[in-house]
Amino acid sequence: MLGFFVTLVVQRWWETFHCFGWIDNSALYVATYINGTDERTRMIRRNIVRYAVLLEAMVFRDISPVVRRRFPDDHAFKTAGFLTEQELSAMESVTSPHAKYWLPIHWAFHLIKEAKASGLIRTERAVELVQARLLEFRTSLAKQRAAHGVPVPLAYTQVVFIAVRSYLALTMIGQQYVIGDRHKEILTPIDIYIPLLSILQLLFYLGWVKVAEGLLNPYGDDDDDFECNWFIDRNLQVGFAIVDAAIGKEPPLEKDVFWNEITPLPLYANGVLNVPIHVQNDSIPKPIRLVEKIIRSSFNSDRNNSTVAEHNLESQGNRFD
Repeated sequence: MLGFFVTLVVQRWWETFHCFGWIDNSALYVATYINGTDERTRMIRRNIVRYAVLLEAMVFRDISPVVRRRFPDDHAFKTAGFLTEQELSAMESVTSPHAKYWLPIHWAFHLIKEAKASGLIRTERAVELVQARLLEFRTSLAKQRAAHGVPVPLAYTQVVFIAVRSYLALTMIGQQYVIGDRHKEILTPIDIYIPLLSILQLLFYLGWVKVAEGLLNPYGDDDDDFECNWFIDRNLQVGFAIVDAAIGKEPPLEKDVFWNEITPLPLYANGVLNVPIHVQNDSIPKPIRLVEKIIRSSFNSDRNNSTVAEHNLESQGNRFD
């Protein structure tokens, strides 16, 4: 029973972690398909990212007490920069008996529609792709909210914790040494004075229980809990960098350093030159030695300017051991 419970808790914790909203994919699609460097285009891209991160902050506020202390109400979003004054008024003007998680994505979709109408997005397929990435972001956060709203049944948790502690308490009494001659042939001093198996049971069972208790609610302020505020700040910073700071700073198209090589041999650092490489595309992996050992003082696009410290070219027939 304890094993099933710990497996359930760890599985929920792992699936919850994978449902964290990462803005990278959505921001990359926004930056790719909404073209332009003028101020209005930049505003559209940045606002779409900001609305997505606002959704994440709204969800985390309802499931994490740490984020709740940071954003006690909607006005705190405006103070932190996630909302403008007009956006806060628009949010308050919408009447809904439920949480308005859908509202920031609704605003983002409206901006996508405006971008398509003004020619910033060229095709309908691009609109579908950008919207699909935002929907994936929203769906992952919805799964997190649902998992927090429907926790592990309390009765199951209490039964497991009470059963384990009761078993350990009875074990401390039931496995004590009883003075008598019944098992004198098999008893040893370590069995009498040091109950080794009982100590191991106590450590393992209580350890499992502590693991389950620590992972049961990972949204608190313990050291092992998720850093929800960090996720919010990180997504805002990375999202703005993708859709704004990186636009127009792409490197020029040029030939790579392996342009004239049919089978390129990337360089290795000095400390790994003698490490064997195991070929994985054969039925039996065979270790091979480096055919060419090269140490560069600096790695640049011109291979001819590199410093050759060691050159050991072996024959093709001696490559395999």
